[in-house]
Amino acid sequence: MSSVTLDTPLRELMLLDESVLNVLQKYGLGCASCLGAQFETLHDACVAHNLDGAQVVIEMNAALAACDTGTEK
Repeated sequence: MSSVTLDTPLRELMLLDESVLNVLQKYGLGCASCLGAQFETLHDACVAHNLDGAQVVIEMNAALAACDTGTEK
């Protein structure tokens, strides 16, 4: 399983499971359509959008874990 951190580049997040993209959308991060996603990290996006990065990371890793165990909602 991949693990998401605040240092994870947004471009790498786009390649992970759809559940990670759902978390981005939940927080209003339209990273898939943002040119900055090619160069920024999750930390950069959280700071720019005034989000609690630690909470976003927790939710993304939980989504990935649920996908890996087949318990995705």
